[in-house]
Amino acid sequence: MPGAGIRFLRATYPGDEVVSITGIRRDESPVRRLAAISATDTRLVDAYGRSGLAWHPLVDCHTLEVFALHARVGLLLHAATPCSAKPG
Repeated sequence: MPGAGIRFLRATYPGDEVVSITGIRRDESPVRRLAAISATDTRLVDAYGRSGLAWHPLVDCHTLEVFALHARVGLLLHAATPCSAKPG
């Protein structure tokens, strides 16, 4: 359900400023090529008028770099990662 994560964050942290961290990368699509490393996320505006920050720490990484990082630190890949994108 689109927006469910945003609603959860607003409900869970009312009155707090929220940093939403996602792993989008510029090499994933033409739209994501324009993504900033961080930006105000107006979807996180709460009843107090506070907004949150969207942070994309991997925005400049390439696919193989992401897989190497996951392997190096032992992170599981997201279930939505297509099998065709996984190395090996």
